[in-house]
Amino acid sequence: MFRAPIANGFDGGVVDGGSLEEFFATVGKQAVLQWLADNAVAAEKHVDRYCAETKDLVGRKELSDPPRTRDAALFMAGRSDWEGGKVGLLHLPDSITQRMNNPMGAWRQAGPELYAGLDFDWMTELLQFDYWSLLGAGPMRDAQAATFYEELLPNYVTLMSWTKLRLIKGAREGKLAQASVETRHLAGLIRSSGTVLGELVAGALSNIERKVWEDVGQPLPEGLPTSDETWRLRHSTFAGMYFLYPGVPRAVREKALKCIPLRCGALTEAIGAAAALRQLVPGTQQDVDWLLAQRPCDPELAARAARSPPATRDFLSRNLVGEPAGIEPSLQSLTDGGL
Repeated sequence: MFRAPIANGFDGGVVDGGSLEEFFATVGKQAVLQWLADNAVAAEKHVDRYCAETKDLVGRKELSDPPRTRDAALFMAGRSDWEGGKVGLLHLPDSITQRMNNPMGAWRQAGPELYAGLDFDWMTELLQFDYWSLLGAGPMRDAQAATFYEELLPNYVTLMSWTKLRLIKGAREGKLAQASVETRHLAGLIRSSGTVLGELVAGALSNIERKVWEDVGQPLPEGLPTSDETWRLRHSTFAGMYFLYPGVPRAVREKALKCIPLRCGALTEAIGAAAALRQLVPGTQQDVDWLLAQRPCDPELAARAARSPPATRDFLSRNLVGEPAGIEPSLQSLTDGGL
């Protein structure tokens, strides 16, 4: 389900899948199996280092799982834009989005003329909800079965644009604190989806919020992650899901799972990866069963991931073949702290 670098502000999209037979004819199964073996070796080698790097991030109150009593799914289903071309009530015209991004970062100097006429009441109304299930309502629920990495997700870029405009409006009108409350709540709802992408987008919203506070020269609100913390959360999320991939010894997975600051997305992504590889790797059903038993944040989404069709060429080529074991580059970035 994870998509390329949308959390940096753009949607990388999804490449055409292609058949496994075509992929294996040109690359071979052994390349995939070797990648998984290398990833397992890296997991055993680095699990203690990973836990040491994430110790100060685990258990933070602002990253805790929501109570999941009031679902925003129905509220957002018709409002959000979605991948696949479905346009919602919150769709922004090109005249606004182009002015926000031309030149890069222009939204930070925008005046009232950019958000004039936009109704931000929906962000206030969102405060009544505490989580957002992607299967509660909307295109993903209504779509036919697809591979886990081709599921229809909200177009988070649209929601990020609304957040920028809301924060600028708050800053210009002396009500930035309330805009921050609404921004932080939206980020939490997106994170609650139980996907790595949702967690990365929530981190991107933290970056946006922090930039506006810095621009107005005021102290950051309590609970807003620093730039370094946001960077480390991002890369601990990447590394964390690879610790749970097929082939990693059970003891290593158990240790790593206790050290993943944002465990929801890592669990769901690992379930999707194991299901995707079922035709190739023996024993992946046992991997899926163990991961499901670790209490994913959204059990319905996790169950759907577990039932998803096998991998396409796209998943294998983008995620496994031709790249180093997933843990090591992510762990190096985590250690670097963005430097």
